[in-house]
Amino acid sequence: MSNDEVVPSTPERSLTSASVESASSTPPWVGEFLEVQSREIELRSEQTKLDRVKEDHSFEYAKASLDAQKNHLAEERYHRTQRFMFAAKIAAFVISAVLIFLATVILSGNGQIALELVKVLVYGGAGAAGGYGVAKSKKSEKEASSGE
Repeated sequence: MSNDEVVPSTPERSLTSASVESASSTPPWVGEFLEVQSREIELRSEQTKLDRVKEDHSFEYAKASLDAQKNHLAEERYHRTQRFMFAAKIAAFVISAVLIFLATVILSGNGQIALELVKVLVYGGAGAAGGYGVAKSKKSEKEASSGE
């Protein structure tokens, strides 16, 4: 092409030549800056993916922890219920045995002995209940002072 020939100006031709001219006129630090920015964007996207995976694992761990806690509490409730039922059966057996013994003594004609046995049981039960209350209050005071 000679200098005298007129080159028709098309939009495509003008854009490419303008971009070449502008690319050659930009300082080199702009290219480096854009390169650094693109690497930074890639790193941020990787970090976002890692954060998402971390959140998923945290959710699964929390879910498993709650399931374990739920099972533990259910087992503890079952154990307490079984212990209470055992104590209630023992108490019912002892009360039944005492009542049968007292009925036998009264029916045999020894009402005075039955009355003395009832007094012993009442005084012994009151002493046991009082002792239990004192021990419980001392234990709670000891826990309160050690907790501070």
